Amino acid sequence: MLAVRIDQTHSSINGKSSWRIFLRAAPPYPSASVATLLAIIIAELSLVAGPIEPVGLAILICLCVFFGAIQGLAWKVVLSLLGKLPRAAQLVFWWLLSLGVGFQLAYALGAFHRLYGPYRNLAIQVVAASCVATASLGFVTSCLQPTRARPSGTVFGWPSAVRLGLGATLLLIALIGFYFDITYYVGIYRTAHTGLRWTTWLSGMFALVLLTHHFPLPRISTRYAVGSMLALAISFAVLSRLHPEVVDTLNVRPWSASFVRLTRSILDFDRDGYDSLFSGDCNDFNPRINPGAREIPGNGVDDNCSLGDAKARPVRAELPPLPSQPSPFDVILITLDSVRPDHLGLYNPAYGRGGRNTSPHLDAWARESIVFERAYASGGWTSISVASMMRGLYPRRLTWTKYYETSWFRLLRKDALTSMTPRERFRQMFPLAFEDPNPTLADLLRRRGMHAAAVVYDGFSRMLSRGVGIENDFDEYLEVETVLARNRHDDSGNVLLTGYVLRRVPTDRRLFLWVHFFGPHSNNETHPGTPLYGPTLVDGYDHEIRYLDSQLARLWKMLEERGTPMVIVIAADHGEVFSDPVRMHGMAIGEEDIRVPLIIRVPGWKPGRVSQVVSLVDLFPTLLALTDTPAPSGIDGVDLAPWARDKLPAEERMLISETWRFEGSGRPLLDLIAGFDGQRKVVLNLIDHTFMLYDQTLLRGTPEVLYHADRDRLARFILQYVEQTGGSLTPVD
Repeated sequence: MLAVRIDQTHSSINGKSSWRIFLRAAPPYPSASVATLLAIIIAELSLVAGPIEPVGLAILICLCVFFGAIQGLAWKVVLSLLGKLPRAAQLVFWWLLSLGVGFQLAYALGAFHRLYGPYRNLAIQVVAASCVATASLGFVTSCLQPTRARPSGTVFGWPSAVRLGLGATLLLIALIGFYFDITYYVGIYRTAHTGLRWTTWLSGMFALVLLTHHFPLPRISTRYAVGSMLALAISFAVLSRLHPEVVDTLNVRPWSASFVRLTRSILDFDRDGYDSLFSGDCNDFNPRINPGAREIPGNGVDDNCSLGDAKARPVRAELPPLPSQPSPFDVILITLDSVRPDHLGLYNPAYGRGGRNTSPHLDAWARESIVFERAYASGGWTSISVASMMRGLYPRRLTWTKYYETSWFRLLRKDALTSMTPRERFRQMFPLAFEDPNPTLADLLRRRGMHAAAVVYDGFSRMLSRGVGIENDFDEYLEVETVLARNRHDDSGNVLLTGYVLRRVPTDRRLFLWVHFFGPHSNNETHPGTPLYGPTLVDGYDHEIRYLDSQLARLWKMLEERGTPMVIVIAADHGEVFSDPVRMHGMAIGEEDIRVPLIIRVPGWKPGRVSQVVSLVDLFPTLLALTDTPAPSGIDGVDLAPWARDKLPAEERMLISETWRFEGSGRPLLDLIAGFDGQRKVVLNLIDHTFMLYDQTLLRGTPEVLYHADRDRLARFILQYVEQTGGSLTPVD
């Protein structure tokens, strides 16, 4: 009744309407916005695990009330300002705005780029969903828009039942948006999650406005609201200054982290991506000085706000002279893409002979070899892990070159983008380090007199394809996708081409052979004659491993027929994470992402299992030592022989692993560095400049905030690594 009287009063004032009248008649959007955010935060605290302290909770409430009030006030003012426009103009404004939002969302998700590629159906679904979101936003905003005949909003002239139905529908949309946000693809596809959060927030606010029309939320005067927001801002600043570590607890939950990022953006005065309050920017008025800046040794400036000005690093010594005698062994390096150790029988009894039995041939082969129980990749992507492994250096020590992945999964240099077809678009920038000047394992063994050959199946990823520089260190580089017919583009193609190489290289010449299997990385397929485990995502993955295992058995038979003394290494380049309905990697740095199988067989070494924590960068010096090839100085890897051959007990050791991802523009979306020792793992997020602590004995663990990172040895180990390598990754053209 109150709203009706207000509408009648204001519509009768000389036939004119002032935007202030619309402002006074508008529903309490600020209160509804704040109430929605507080409800979302309560739900998040209840459903999403992670640490929170009373001070952190107080800071979070300050942020919710502050941003909720601003957002609600903005809606109220915009709706009021548009109130004097003709109805047609109002409708055009809201529908054009909604169309722009829908287009931007579809574009940011890459839907238009994929309309002519292998993901066409998914792209059509994304475009359709964006259209639905556009229509919904346009409809709701045009209904809430006040007019001269209805100053509180057009929708409030509708029958109560219709209005309540619309409110209930919006509330359901908010609940669905929140559920999908915290359940699916957590930590990746930030644009999609941003859209889900705005959908949840706005739908919840509009629903409260409609559902509480007969039971109004409290109206707050502008003066009181401004004063309250100022008080909250001051309280937030004081609490954040007094307890800076507590703020990091907010980054473990998606909504809380969004508020922190938004606040950082507001407080980032020099627009370098870092602020002094949250991310430790030691000079917020100089964009060249921040925690993500590249440290320049000896310039008298602490460019990255950590550990002071770095000392100049010594130039790497020249390579030692190579011996004239031939290597005592052939070397066979077999890498398995995306294979997790806990899905192999030799690491997990549930997958052994009495369980799923996914790897019977590999299990039997491993019983006569050295099994490293705790091996880790140095990177979450194939491109990071392989480049690092082949040079014995942690990733950030390498020189990375910008390549651009297109919608057809081609990788092109910047100057080659003009060669794209009319329907082809670039999706993202992918740094590759295969042109790095540090010597590779293949390069050194080839100089040693060994024949260096590679047989690679890289599926659709093309990160190991010719043209990116990886082929330059080999005498021959054979790709399954370019040499064999399409029906052999699987792991059996690797074995076929490997047999070709083994027959061509005479047994009186030492051989270095790298074979890369892609099968478990690719989409789940059905291989006739291979046991099936069920219809789920994990079942399909295990089926792929079982098929790979059968191909490994064929490969070992060929190697035995060669009859030469050989060192054989089997390792995965990284792990795999299951997030139904897809599996992925490289988007985080958890145990599932970077823990890998590693098995080595060396003539004369007794079989056994090694509990020492090791890295794939250790293969570089280990294989050089086994072939009597001197290793260059300054590498990060160490020879594994003392633990594997001499059976020395495990010792404390700290290792590095990292992952990153970039937009097409080159802006980093993800930049993580982990330092770990087998018991604890500390992860530095270089974008947010926050440290998280994990229990490394758990496959999946809840992160904890690392307080006083400067006192933690793993955190200092990471910071020293960042200091030595210059900081944020800076790929070159």
